[in-house]
Amino acid sequence: MIRRGLLAVYKPPGITSSDVTQKLKQTLLSQLQTAGVQPRKSYSPNFKVGHGGTLDKFAEGILVIGIGEDCKQLRRFQNNTIKSYEVIGRLGVTTDSLDCDGAETESKEWTHITTSMLERALQSFHGETTQSAPLYSALKYKGRSSSDYAREAKTTGITIDIPPKVRQITISSLKLKDFSPPSFSVAVTCSSGTYMRSLVHDIAESLDTVGYVTHLCRTAVGPFTLQHALRADTEEEELWSLESIKSALRDF
Repeated sequence: MIRRGLLAVYKPPGITSSDVTQKLKQTLLSQLQTAGVQPRKSYSPNFKVGHGGTLDKFAEGILVIGIGEDCKQLRRFQNNTIKSYEVIGRLGVTTDSLDCDGAETESKEWTHITTSMLERALQSFHGETTQSAPLYSALKYKGRSSSDYAREAKTTGITIDIPPKVRQITISSLKLKDFSPPSFSVAVTCSSGTYMRSLVHDIAESLDTVGYVTHLCRTAVGPFTLQHALRADTEEEELWSLESIKSALRDF
């Protein structure tokens, strides 16, 4: 029986990171019941399944999942791990969430931007730098996430002045893969805590325009890569067998 472990799970776009962890937990419990195994205390409702770093709902890619006692190891994947992404940004338009799920808030001329200008802009973001977290983020302020305040403000019209969260980040690699104006795609390797939405916003701003993320895929978290990520057994439902979960644990 699976009581603990770490594994990589592929999160498709359109569902939350929490959805994935809950479905994995349900799979562990339901498969045991189907097999006629009486769940032990470790499989009680308090049995833990957690993830080591949220992916936005619109995004896809790797979630590092901890099972049971190994949930304690997830902190190192949240704070001290190199991560890699493939990102597509659109220049000339931005949204309140800095991604494709948000409402358009501003447009600005972008046709002056050339490939060489974009490549020089990307080069300027290499190394250690500072970054402000986007308004729509999981960072806490007075016990609630910044995203909660932002969504509440959209319905009530009452905004809360939240101090900007500025953090030190390191971008070790930022490579242009394609520039098909007004869209561009980049491959990024960076420190934990780096927001791709803020990065695309900052790149656009350095080019005297605005921008937002249209596609985001997290391709690696430390030793975990998409190649070894546990995927759904069917396209219709995000469900896994116990054997596929065991195989993913063995891969790690």
